[in-house]
Amino acid sequence: MSMPFMGLPNDAMRYGIKSLKHDASPNHPLETSLKKFDEEQLRLKYVTLSNIYGSHMPIRLEMEKHIVTKNSLRLAPLQSSNLGLDVLTRHDEDFGFEDFLCDARFSERAPVDLHTAMEKKFGIETSKMRF
Repeated sequence: MSMPFMGLPNDAMRYGIKSLKHDASPNHPLETSLKKFDEEQLRLKYVTLSNIYGSHMPIRLEMEKHIVTKNSLRLAPLQSSNLGLDVLTRHDEDFGFEDFLCDARFSERAPVDLHTAMEKKFGIETSKMRF
């Protein structure tokens, strides 16, 4: 006798580990609306830029965004703020909830020592070193 299951079994080797996030309740309608609004604003901006400066301008902006997100250099334990992308998309002028809720003072995690994190990243064990 086999156990019934809801849907097909997950093939983790082909599709990755199954996430419960997709099975959870859908996003809040306002969140979906805001995401669609941002996408529509970006599309309208690209159409306007294309009409004013030519069809190369939206392509150039997307290329610059790709370069900035691809080449973001940061140290291992630090979170990436991706300031370059914020400047390109003009989100550096916005003040959202992430600006005051993501303060390190209110974090539940203990601060990570920069030197320890870099040593761990490069496989250096200082406890075995003798000076």
